[in-house]
Amino acid sequence: IFGSLGFFVIETLLNSQFFSDLNFFEKILSSMFETVSARTAGFTNFPISLNSISDTGLLLLMTLMFIGASTGGTGGGIKTTTFIALMAATRSTLRGQKDVIISNRLISDKVILKAVGITVGSLLFVLLMAMLLSTTNTFIKKESFTFLEILFTCISAFATVGFDIGLTAKLNHFGQFILIIGMFVGRLGILLLLSALWQALYKSRIERQKKEEQALTFAVVGVGRFGTAVCRELISNGVDVLAADASEKAIDDLRQLEPSIEARVIDCTDEESMKESGILEMNTVVVGISEPIEASITTTLIAKDSEGTKVKRVIARATSDLHEKMLKRVGADKVVFPSRMQGERLGLELVRPNLIERLELDNQTGIDEITVPEEFIGISNPLRSPF
Repeated sequence: IFGSLGFFVIETLLNSQFFSDLNFFEKILSSMFETVSARTAGFTNFPISLNSISDTGLLLLMTLMFIGASTGGTGGGIKTTTFIALMAATRSTLRGQKDVIISNRLISDKVILKAVGITVGSLLFVLLMAMLLSTTNTFIKKESFTFLEILFTCISAFATVGFDIGLTAKLNHFGQFILIIGMFVGRLGILLLLSALWQALYKSRIERQKKEEQALTFAVVGVGRFGTAVCRELISNGVDVLAADASEKAIDDLRQLEPSIEARVIDCTDEESMKESGILEMNTVVVGISEPIEASITTTLIAKDSEGTKVKRVIARATSDLHEKMLKRVGADKVVFPSRMQGERLGLELVRPNLIERLELDNQTGIDEITVPEEFIGISNPLRSPF
């Protein structure tokens, strides 16, 4: 609608030949037909050339061709979903927001980066086509064209639209071959092509980097006192953490303590929200939710059994023996009792006040770190000296 209205207003105000001998109703229909065709089939009800359409009108058609059709269609371009994601990210940036929201749904950073990659890659490829087309045609055929003609033809080929302003027939064979390559890349998808080439050239390096990245990736769901403590300890050890909670206040409090942390407000019991937030891309997920128990169990189950999840380990917090059994039943790899652990630690300190740290190897073996007794100070080997 906006494209049709824009094309109608531009061509009417500039008195272009495209609307000559057409009444008002026919101008509206022609505007709708041309702008819809620019995103799909490339049909036209009037020959397109620099003489028939204004430069502004051609620029509008190029924009529509570059955006292209929707994801489910057979049209080319970068797709409307990519364009919408970019506009939403731009809006969030201008408003100073950290999250990208579309129709009350959180869009993950992975989706935004993919949209940026598609757009930038497509734009650079079209500009490269235009540069090669201009250089080769001028050098070989000694015939030059305006940059607007060349750019329009390259975008039309890349978006597999089929619009032509009379330039294709005048190109030499090398220039026409460039358009063929552009149509192939546009139909295949610039991101898919670049990913295939990149992985073919650097497959071993990419696999090694993926293993290193997956080795230490953490998400903490539920950032109360327990979850916040886990986040701060991980960050202090130089680990990147993705934090999530259903409470906006809890996320704001965490950001005040750790401004650099990546924290998001999501419904952790919703599988789609968990996927879009990137939690299911993490290697280890800590479920710090204590109440309600249903939310803790549901979050654990989603992290372990959701389709496409990459989570290898789930550590969940329990508040009772029954809660522990239920968490283990749905797949929790480890269940912790913060209050029980603190109580056991306090009891051990009361019995052994010189104990600093204890590492349990099994039920019967452990390693203790203790304070040095005063009578040992100054003795080089206090344990062997009596012998």
